Formats: sequence, structure tokens, C-alpha cells
Amino acid sequence: AYRPSDEGMLIGGDFYDVVRSSGATTTFLLGDVCGKGVDAAVSTGRLRQSVLALRRVENDPVRLLEMLNATMIDASPPDRAPQFVTLVLGTATPLPDGGVRLVLAGGGHLPPLLVRGGRVEHVDIGGMLVGAVPDARFRACTVDLAPGESCVLYSDGVTEAHGGLDGRQVFGEERLAAVLAGCDVLPAFGIAERIAQHTDR
Repeated sequence: AYRPSDEGMLIGGDFYDVVRSSGATTTFLLGDVCGKGVDAAVSTGRLRQSVLALRRVENDPVRLLEMLNATMIDASPPDRAPQFVTLVLGTATPLPDGGVRLVLAGGGHLPPLLVRGGRVEHVDIGGMLVGAVPDARFRACTVDLAPGESCVLYSDGVTEAHGGLDGRQVFGEERLAAVLAGCDVLPAFGIAERIAQHTDR
């Protein structure tokens, strides 16, 4: 789900994508380009096209981040500071029992959250910002989801949303985890809608 924080600005630096292949594995990503408005939206478009192109020659999430990092560094004008992005990039492969195996690689983004039963667990994927420095380090972890379990990716648009009685309280990661704890029976759309409802308050 995508909802701009400013209703008058329908574009920005947050983005997500799902890239299906001819095989069983699907690549997905969620990220946040530094900056706002039209410039961030243009950078987002370039980044998504780069991932689509690189995906044709590389499937491993860590290698994809390394190649994307090098591509962004090479494309950065020498007279401007590098434009970086925080990113979670992963693959999803169906398992025989009806579950899904996720391989998640981090590029300085907020940690994915697993919803299992009534519990919410952080996935510590770490990683450095993508496009900031030439020798950035990335790593991946593997997570198996059983049927009915979910992995939630989100941007700081959720955790930094303001609300409460005075309109100035930050939503935060603890409140997000509390909202997700009651989502174990919901499908993906329902989880996204529940988060949106709570961050709109």
C-alpha cells in the first residue's frame, strides 16, 4: 500500500515493487530515496529501472544490492553529493508445505517485522545505505514463513507519522509492533489497511 503523507503531493521518494520471474522465485523491494518531491520521484524511477535490469543477470539479494550500489555511485555527478537510498530487497520462494522462504537483504532500511501468532519479531538485516559509499557492505538472512504468517516491510512514513490528541505524537516502532500483534489472522491487504487506519489518527 502507498499513501503519501501530504495529500497534495502524490509523488515522493518512498517506493515498492514486485518483480516476478518465469521460475518460482519472486523478487521484491521497498525503499526510500533521500529527498522529497519531483527530484526524489525521478530518482525512484531510475532506481526501479536499474533493479529490473540488474535482476536479469543476478538473483542473489546481496549481490543485487552490491551491483545497485556500484551503479548508483557510477551515475552520480562528480560535482554533487551522492544520492542514496535505504532499501530492503528480497526473494520469496514457495515451500512444499504451503509456506514461503524469504531471503532478505538490507540496505540501511528499517527492519522487517514478522507476524507469527500473536507475536511480532524484528528481522535484523542491517546493511549500509545504498549509493552512499563505494565499499558499502550488505548481508542477508533467510526466514521461513508458515501458512498464515506475514513479513511486513514499511518506511519511516509509518513510524514518523504524527497523531495523538495534540497531533504531535510520533507513531514509532513500538506502536507499530503493537498494531501488528493483532494482525495474525489478516491477509496482506488487511494488514496494510490496519496500519493505515492507525497512522491516520
